[in-house]
Amino acid sequence: PHEATLRQHIDVDHTIVASDAGGIGDPIVLEATAPGLVSARVSVATSIDPSDAVLEVASRFGSEPVFFD
Repeated sequence: PHEATLRQHIDVDHTIVASDAGGIGDPIVLEATAPGLVSARVSVATSIDPSDAVLEVASRFGSEPVFFD
């Protein structure tokens, strides 16, 4: 199918909530569903603490080994 046709079948439901309580924001939750398949949900932790910024974390753990399950 054409890309534009496929896009018509994507439903996006979202709520954006800003939080600064203790530097921890609400998690980003993604859910994917498709007819005939089991749905999948991923929750991504968020933070507004500057020490959790990408470059700060990379500088602390850049030489550590990375493992994927």
